[in-house]
Amino acid sequence: MSAGMADGHDRVGLAVAGVTVLALVARLVGLDARPFHWDEARVGYWTLRYLETGAWSYRPVAGGPLLYHLGAVTMGLLGVSDAVARLPVAVAGGLLPLSALLFRRRLDDIETIALAVVLAASPLLVYFSRGLRGDVLAAGLALVTLGALVRAYDGETGYASLAGLSAAGALAASGFAVASPLAALLAGTVVIDHDRVAGRPAAARARVAALRRWVTESARTVTTSLLTFVVALVVLFAPRPLGPESVSGALVDAPRAFVGVRIVDRSPDGTHELLPYLTDTVSVLVAVSLPVALFALYALARIRYGPDGDRAVVAFAAYYGFSGLFLFPVVAESFGPWILVHVVVFLAVPAAVGAGALYRTAMRALDRSAARETVAVSLLFIALVAQTGAVAADEVYAAPTHEATLATYGQPADDLEPVHDALVRSGGPVLLYGDDLTLRPEATAGSPPVSSRFGERLPVAWYLERAGADVTSAASPGSLSAPPPVVVTTAADRSEVAGRLDGYESTTYRTALWNRRTVVFVRT
Repeated sequence: MSAGMADGHDRVGLAVAGVTVLALVARLVGLDARPFHWDEARVGYWTLRYLETGAWSYRPVAGGPLLYHLGAVTMGLLGVSDAVARLPVAVAGGLLPLSALLFRRRLDDIETIALAVVLAASPLLVYFSRGLRGDVLAAGLALVTLGALVRAYDGETGYASLAGLSAAGALAASGFAVASPLAALLAGTVVIDHDRVAGRPAAARARVAALRRWVTESARTVTTSLLTFVVALVVLFAPRPLGPESVSGALVDAPRAFVGVRIVDRSPDGTHELLPYLTDTVSVLVAVSLPVALFALYALARIRYGPDGDRAVVAFAAYYGFSGLFLFPVVAESFGPWILVHVVVFLAVPAAVGAGALYRTAMRALDRSAARETVAVSLLFIALVAQTGAVAADEVYAAPTHEATLATYGQPADDLEPVHDALVRSGGPVLLYGDDLTLRPEATAGSPPVSSRFGERLPVAWYLERAGADVTSAASPGSLSAPPPVVVTTAADRSEVAGRLDGYESTTYRTALWNRRTVVFVRT
């Protein structure tokens, strides 16, 4: 490598590192400002139970194991809070721009930096990096898998282990990752078959032959990647505490459980309407990630019909992302904007190429003193950047509202930190009152599976467990004859409870974005 190329690589590396620092700041600042979503509360609650008992087993309804293992480590070391619980996802999302460096052989310097910027600044990725969900981890690790495989294919065999490790991590982060092989297969087929469709069948056959030859000649590399993948799966999915059946639990019981819950007995009613999910997914993409989609389409058009020619990796990422608009809603049991995370992370690659092409167009126009062309491209960039900034301001850092695109029904509209503070101050037991909140017996809340009524306690259950509260539950008025310092109930039971408690102050919290309230009585 020449000195000039080395200096260029150093500059790109420093630029990507600088973008990564900004990405971390964007995700870590005010990390506890938003109260826990119901999904976050469920994961946080069972992580605390895992941390306390050391017992854990994979349950598809509760998400993949990666969040639980990471959460147990961070909360065990740093203490328990909303911010600490979200810290692993925030750090992973903040470090995601570094994955751009894996594609340096397939992208030029401008495109590599642009990829880091897209991964750092996309409002969708920032928002879901600031919550306790596995989607950013799964999508980010899938992108790392692609980058590591590309590096291994280009002769850097040491990346084979990284590919296996990141692929296992993606599966352990979210059930959505099962759609990744389908998206990859579809994208790879389209990339390979494009030459045949374009009237170059010999080129298509040569691409397949080259891939087959690489697999044959790199048997050790492929074996290393697969072995790393299997070992990582065992470590991540094995029930805790580890025992003689850890391997079978990870490689047999866990896949069987996933198929049973997410395919055979899938809810609701085994399926859902596809067209509404597709239209909702596209509408969210337009609302919060329009620049990424437009730049990606522009790059794909240049590759297929324009001057950019054969850029297989970029085209693969584009097809993966756009096919994900169909595949990931199919996998989803319920619609949520987090579905788009798995799409946008891969569309970031062609989007970076499209942004780089427009940038070079503007620079050439500037050199030619072509004022109209320069102004047109500049205005396009400004409009797209402005849309990104507006979405970030309205969705990422603003208080959640009913009109928000990224916040869903399970996101509380009120700050719930005062609930935790009241529990800590009281230092006594807590009564959950009402038929909807009562578990019989209460001890069933200590280990899964639990009654569906447990879901009615979310997200308050997280704050109760976080405060170490001694929880009881009852639905009979007699339980209020000698009430504890704190009583939690629903809005429907508020009047009945208030009439039986003297010397208590009540506060009503909106524990969803609309039409759900929880009332907390605290003895004064």
